Amino acid sequence: MNQPFPVSAPASPFVSVLIRTTGRASLRAAVESVKRQQFASWELLVLNDGGRPIEGLPAMLEGVSARVIDQGGGLGRAGAANALLDAVRTPCALFLDDDDWLLPGHLQKLADALRQRPELVAAYGDVACMAGAGERVLHTFAQNFDPAALQLQNYLPIHAVLFRMDAVRAQPPCRFDATLELFEDWDFWLQLARRGAFERIPGVSAVYAIDPQQGSGHAAQGQRRDAMLQAVAERQLARWQPADVARLIQRDAGRNDALNDAAQQLAAARREALDLRRQVQSLMGQVDQIHASTSWRITRPVRAAGGYARRLRAPLRLARALPVTLLNETKRHGVLGLLRRLPYYLRHREAYLARLASRPGQAGNPFGAAQPAVLREVPLHPDLEDAPATIDAKVSVVIPTLNAGPEFAWMLRKLRGQRGLREVEIVVVDSGSTDGTVVLAQDAGATVIRIAPSEFSHSHARNLGARNATGDYLLFTVQDAFPIGQHWLHAMLRQLRDPAHGRLAAVSCSEFSRSDSDLMYDAMIDTHYRFLGCLEQDRVGSHTGDDHMSLRSQGQLSDVACLIPRELFAQHGYQGDYAEDLDLGIRLIRAGWQVAMLASVKVVHSHNRPAWYYLKRSYVDVVFLVGMFEDFTYPRCASLPGLAAGIASAAAHASRWLDAIAAAPEHELTQARFAEWIVRWRAELETPAAAGALRLRDARLETYIAQLAERHPQPAAPDAAARNEARLFADMFAGRLDNVLQFAARVYDGRDRLPREELAGMVSKTLAAAAGSALAFHGLDQRKPGAPNEAAARAIHQDLAAGV
Repeated sequence: MNQPFPVSAPASPFVSVLIRTTGRASLRAAVESVKRQQFASWELLVLNDGGRPIEGLPAMLEGVSARVIDQGGGLGRAGAANALLDAVRTPCALFLDDDDWLLPGHLQKLADALRQRPELVAAYGDVACMAGAGERVLHTFAQNFDPAALQLQNYLPIHAVLFRMDAVRAQPPCRFDATLELFEDWDFWLQLARRGAFERIPGVSAVYAIDPQQGSGHAAQGQRRDAMLQAVAERQLARWQPADVARLIQRDAGRNDALNDAAQQLAAARREALDLRRQVQSLMGQVDQIHASTSWRITRPVRAAGGYARRLRAPLRLARALPVTLLNETKRHGVLGLLRRLPYYLRHREAYLARLASRPGQAGNPFGAAQPAVLREVPLHPDLEDAPATIDAKVSVVIPTLNAGPEFAWMLRKLRGQRGLREVEIVVVDSGSTDGTVVLAQDAGATVIRIAPSEFSHSHARNLGARNATGDYLLFTVQDAFPIGQHWLHAMLRQLRDPAHGRLAAVSCSEFSRSDSDLMYDAMIDTHYRFLGCLEQDRVGSHTGDDHMSLRSQGQLSDVACLIPRELFAQHGYQGDYAEDLDLGIRLIRAGWQVAMLASVKVVHSHNRPAWYYLKRSYVDVVFLVGMFEDFTYPRCASLPGLAAGIASAAAHASRWLDAIAAAPEHELTQARFAEWIVRWRAELETPAAAGALRLRDARLETYIAQLAERHPQPAAPDAAARNEARLFADMFAGRLDNVLQFAARVYDGRDRLPREELAGMVSKTLAAAAGSALAFHGLDQRKPGAPNEAAARAIHQDLAAGV
């Protein structure tokens, strides 16, 4: 008989969850996993096949749409399954064994797939096979749908699959075979698969529990299993058509080809290993001959003398470095200042002597370690102290401007309101503002220097401002950065002058994003500050190696806020027109100084820029890094038409995703839903999308991608290089989407809603950034004289490098 329970779900649910049970204790966990589903349009059908009432079942089902079917027991697994199928009233159904469970997004992603793809008979997710109550994963079922493979192996756990009931009821109906004590679900999937396509929705969203001692019933050995397997085989033979056998033959041939290829690769690797072993043995023999030679014995005293000399190098370096360091510290702090600091130096003499005696680069590359070489605990901000002592110093704030807007007045007021310093001077270098920026600066008492727009460069404007400044220290900042607190400058200067830092030449502080900052920018600066090691702690960088990772992680300064003594800056200055702050920091640490990035002091600064900006900025970033660092490696582009086709295909996919985001109900725009979308998007990127009108929410980006595909068309039958380049770009785009998702997961809870425009902007801007980097990789090789695609690469460079 059927026992209805209170209905709180929708009156016409979309999915029935079917549970066969004999009343095992694990039933409660299975039911709870259904209750936790993000998808709400479901009802629960529980068939009691145990022959007696299930204790506590009404409490388990309280408040949900549920029906209990009790026919007295003894139906068995197949009979119980058929009884549940007969009771279904919804368009779709999913079986759930009473010792398994679903993860919260399982029904949602499968129901979405069936709603969006009417031609599908079923959709299924990945399932983690776990021992006992889930203490360890034994296996993951995550195989794309292959009808031929399904003939030979059941890779679909029963609760993985959501299926359409009209396909089950079509004549002849799909039924569970009561003669099968095992494999009855496999036989059911084989019947259903003949009605239409199944679709895998990647990502683990359900758990298959296995007894650690007994395993699954399907793994049982012996005559019983063999008999059931033979019964399934007989049913398959009755269903097979010539086309089924042909598919199996083709599948077996493909597997044999793959195995042969793997065997050949393994044999080649073994041959290479043997050749390498012979080379090593030959070299070792040569070394033994050298050690046995007369010349080696004769030169032994010379080598011993060299060893003594190496041991003397550290004291000699110390003897040379100590007078120079004392002179520099005297210049920096004066004689009395040096004497006041002597107790501190003496207390930490071991660290200072070791530093002075060390050789630059000895520490190796710090990137890859858990933290950079020198980290400081975050000190208390001066605004939180009762009465921070005033520092007897004048700081000149240098700001390049161009149409800074009305908010510039707020920034000037914040700078004028700084406390704890003898004096603050503001120097503005304006390159042609027409919106009243100059008037705002003059009204605030700033020194204003005007230059023509054609005269502007990031280095020139700042160097010019420094030459017109009169302070003891220079603070370089930008027109849209806002100090936090009244002692922001005081905090930075106190860190710069702290003797605990040794030879600290300059300090910068990390950013705190504005409330209107876009998700893409927030993710970028989060990654940047994690790389620098200053997301949560102050980082003091020094010269630890000349590889680009060491130089970038240790030498980074930021012109959003960069404080440096004016006399020291006069010796070094800014150079170049891009990343001038990083260039300055690297030159300083190579000269033996230290530079700091502070987490203890922050500045409010961020951007909300269009996708077109990220295309150009990513392109220029790659070009700059390769030009600055000789050891910077990058992937080579083997086919410009293939890359253009890959970008155009990804843009077409992204256009559809943006349409889906725009149409999605507000309650679906959650971080967890976003994570599910990205899993699906990654799978979609594997299939090239047909060309069409792009809808990326940025007209310039849409136009450029369309023109790129037109100028560099892919032939009707693209070669392997072109296909591979398109696939590589899809992988790059998907990887960057995953990075943004990881950031969002740290910021938002799975149930938190994300702003619609944030999601849309993330997609289009991530696509633009990936395209900019990929086009730069191509141009780095092809812009060289005589390269096959030199003209095309130079045209791309002219489009993307201008004005950044």
